[in-house]
Amino acid sequence: MCPVCNKLALFEDLQIDTYTESILNSIHNDNITEITINSDLYWTPVIQSKNTDELMDFQSKFKSNSSSNDVILIDDED
Repeated sequence: MCPVCNKLALFEDLQIDTYTESILNSIHNDNITEITINSDLYWTPVIQSKNTDELMDFQSKFKSNSSSNDVILIDDED
């Protein structure tokens, strides 16, 4: 079952999301365990930090855009 939409997700139908894979491959910090991707495909790491200024500086270093080579599949079938 898909953890997002709760629909049946067969193993042979699963595909690798190359955009997400590129983000994961670009993160070289073991403290990053979660990211947020907004509607413009910018992403920022979710960091637990006591210092808000430090967090903002850290997030700005990891801001990324998708490229025209990214594949995004949208399945509107129910």
